Amino acid sequence: MGPIDVMTLGSAHQNHRVVNNWNELDEEVVMAGTVQTFKEKFDKRYRDGTP
Repeated sequence: MGPIDVMTLGSAHQNHRVVNNWNELDEEVVMAGTVQTFKEKFDKRYRDGTP
């Protein structure tokens, strides 16, 4: 096994955090039909900063 590429390791960690955040969203927000609808639903649901 070769040396671990720090950039690859950091990138994988970042992807893991993004996926976890995505999975925590309400289904109604995730299933929005358009980007604009997603933004509106996201803002309405998470406007105060707490899920």
